Formats: sequence, C-alpha cells, structure tokens
Amino acid sequence: MKWNKRKIEKAFAILVAVILLVAIYLNTYLLIKYNVLPMKYLIVYFIVVGLIPLLMLFFTVFKRLKLGIRIVLYFFQILYLVVLFIVFGYLNNTFSFIDNFTSDYDYQTKNYYVVVPKESSYEKINDLESKNIGYAKNLDTSIEDALNALDKKVTINHKEYESYPDLFTALYADEIDSLLIVDNFYEMLSEEENPITDNSKILYKFSIREKVEPVGKEVDVTKEPFILYISGLGYYGEISETGLSDVNIVISVNPKTYEILMVNIPRDYFVELKGSKIKAQGDAAKDKLTHAGNYGVETSVKTIENLLDIEINYYAKVNYNALVGLVDGLDG
Repeated sequence: MKWNKRKIEKAFAILVAVILLVAIYLNTYLLIKYNVLPMKYLIVYFIVVGLIPLLMLFFTVFKRLKLGIRIVLYFFQILYLVVLFIVFGYLNNTFSFIDNFTSDYDYQTKNYYVVVPKESSYEKINDLESKNIGYAKNLDTSIEDALNALDKKVTINHKEYESYPDLFTALYADEIDSLLIVDNFYEMLSEEENPITDNSKILYKFSIREKVEPVGKEVDVTKEPFILYISGLGYYGEISETGLSDVNIVISVNPKTYEILMVNIPRDYFVELKGSKIKAQGDAAKDKLTHAGNYGVETSVKTIENLLDIEINYYAKVNYNALVGLVDGLDG
C-alpha cells in the first residue's frame, strides 16, 4: 500500500491523540486512587480534559483545514501532551512522597536496653548466659515479647519486680545481674534530678516490631465530618519507633460547613492511659499524656478518645526526622 503525505499525517495525528488519552488516563487514575477530587468534579475534569484531544483529532483528520492551521493544532497537541506528562510527574512524585510517610503505618518499633551495673565485668550479651535479668511489672504488655526475643539471643532467667525503682534497687543489691527496660523509660529516668541510672551502663540494645491495632474507622472525607489526631514525637530516628508524644493536636473537620476546629492538649495532662498495650486500669494506669507515646500511637489515640469522649478517624505521626523530610520534600 502506498502511503501519501496526507495518510502519514493522519496516522501521526491519531498516534498523538492516543498518547494524549493515555496521559489523561494516568492523571485521572492518580486522582481517583488518592481521592483528590470529589466525583462530580472528577467527571467534569475527565470530560473537559478528554474532549480536547478528541476535538484536535477531529479537526486535524476529518476537516480539510489549511496546512498552517493544522501545524498550529499539532503544536498545541504536543504542548498539551508535554503539560500532561509534567502534571503526571508532579502528581506521582507528590503521592510517592506522601506514601513514604504513610507506609508501614500498621507496625511500630520498640527499642529495649539490657542494663548492668557500671562496675560489672560484663562486656557483651553472651556474658549473661544463665544469669538473672529483671524487668518491671509495669503497664507495657510488650515486655513479654521483648523477653522472648532476648531468649533467642541468650539463655537467661527472668525475675519480675513491681516498679523501676525496685528494679534498679535489685540490680545494685546484686539480686539480679541485669535488667530489661524500654529505651524511652531509661532515658527519662536518666534525666531526673538524682537519676537512679547513674551507676548503670547499657550492655545491649535490640528492637522488636509489633503490629498496631487499627485506629478509628475510615469515612468519606468529602462528605462526612472526621477527626484527625497529630502526634508530635520528641526524638530523632525512624518514625515507626515509639517515644514521648510532646505535641498532641486534635483536629475536627466538617467538609459540609467548611469548618475546622483544633484543640491542643498539654503534654503533661494527667490522664488514664488506654489501649491494647496497657495492662492496668483506673488509678494504676494514670500518667502524663506524653508518656502514652512510649507505648505507641494506638495508646495515645485510645487515651485521647477516652479523655474527650470522641472517636478519632485518622492520625499522623511527626518526629524531628519527619519534619526535616517534609521541609526538604517541599524544597524548603
């Protein structure tokens, strides 16, 4: 078959129109996936944006326009294509950036220290083989998982104590050879005026990874009011790690009335801790709100829900590294 210039031009116009439709589909897919626009606006967007390449195709292929006009239309088609792919690139990068902050949200990491007397001869974890390790019978249910993880490293006998002061007293009285403690609590005790940690040293550090219980229920944020909790964690490191929740902000959003209400709860508010990681109830579970973060974001959420008698739908965690990453991600 012999191709003349007009047939080649038509084939080119159809090819550009197909690529344009693919680019439109990719952009629309991202907008739907991340629920950026309400459906009524999304339909309008798809019709308007999708109609442009079809109209250009109609005028370049089926209408006998002058060559100069067709060249102008081809130029706008190419320009439109470039714009669509630039928009797709920005959307993809933006949503990938958001995914980096929302990925792995259903797991958290807890760091533990194995602590021994400062003057002891212990140099490595294997030196504690067949020795005794103490742990505090506190609110944290994860201590058992930590002990199981440690048992895989070294065979060691477990001894339970009522509190951290009792635990350190036993360590210095040689009742136990070592103790197991969450890193956050050890650092907190070290910052007290007369720290009971002064005569101790950290022999071994390890982490456990545990599943976070689901928080709240998802709603259609374009139609239904929802509550967002923001936890500002006062540490550097992985966002999955637990730590003091020094900033606690509750945001209520009503998309129907276009109202946003924000409440900032003081970090030292004395509350009853709630959640699946908490053993005790009532007065035995009362502590500062900031300490709820040491047990994980689920504990902070459940504690605030109990305090304010609300249901939190979504949460966001931000620590120092995340804040730096947010600023860098926005080219700040």
